[in-house]
Amino acid sequence: MKKIATFAAVMAVVALTAPEAKATPISSAPSGELGLLGTGGILDTLYGLSNLERVSDSFIQGDQLWELSDAAASVKVVAKYAGFSQDFGVIPGASGGTLALLLTQVANIDPRTDPPGLDVSLPALTGEFRFGNDPSGAPLWSSLQGDNSDGGLDHMVAWRITTTGDYVLAFEDLAGLGDRDYNDLVVQVHGATPATPEPGTMLLIGAGLVGIGIGARRRGRGK
Repeated sequence: MKKIATFAAVMAVVALTAPEAKATPISSAPSGELGLLGTGGILDTLYGLSNLERVSDSFIQGDQLWELSDAAASVKVVAKYAGFSQDFGVIPGASGGTLALLLTQVANIDPRTDPPGLDVSLPALTGEFRFGNDPSGAPLWSSLQGDNSDGGLDHMVAWRITTTGDYVLAFEDLAGLGDRDYNDLVVQVHGATPATPEPGTMLLIGAGLVGIGIGARRRGRGK
């Protein structure tokens, strides 16, 4: 009962201190590239905008942690516009770990003229995991914002394809979010869904939020 009460208390703190989730803004693409959004963009060309639902960018019930929903889970590249090569994979667990590569040295793909890449199977993961993109010349970017070395910025946005239940993940590959067009690497994932964070993960994030809240109050009193 004590553990349940502790977890409930932490969940209450998370609910009270976590910032309201706002959709990460996405910019138009540079000239000569197909943008992610809008009529005729990457998502519209591949799936039709009416067949997509934006996934929340938040930690809780959002696109930061994932879990397998199908033993035949797979991923394929559907678009890429980037000067950097892109290595894509999964990072087991909700913290630590190393990138297990699934796609390497991905070539540019224009969905108007090029076919998607081949389906690559995801490993048999247990519990939560993160998606990761490792561009040449830049750090590894994780779907979990807190992993990212440029101040925890959001380098991945996601949509659910309502007609199939698959997900589309789109990455921005530059530190500081670069041009924020999120068309540097776009993949379609089958057999994985956003995860509900496990109690241990929630305790960790809750403890961090408590620390942030206490620090903010102390700074406020010091003014």
